[in-house]
Amino acid sequence: MEQKVNRLTEVLVQEANRREKAERQLGEIGQRRSELEAELAKHNQAQRSCGKSWKRRKSNCDHNRRTPAPNKPSWRHGLGNCRRPRP
Repeated sequence: MEQKVNRLTEVLVQEANRREKAERQLGEIGQRRSELEAELAKHNQAQRSCGKSWKRRKSNCDHNRRTPAPNKPSWRHGLGNCRRPRP
């Protein structure tokens, strides 16, 4: 009977160690997840910012194409050997 108690005690200690390790890993995984979510939020914000900046620049470029500079021939008007602005 004593051997059975010793064996069960050993199994119980092993199980407690496994649980402790699993809980520690769960905490580490939760922390890493939080870090990754914060990093993703930063990247998403940067992407939105870049998208807005790109749209502003594209809008300015489109506006500049539609509005020829004073005293400068425009390719749209077919004057001289003007080249089309690059996008």
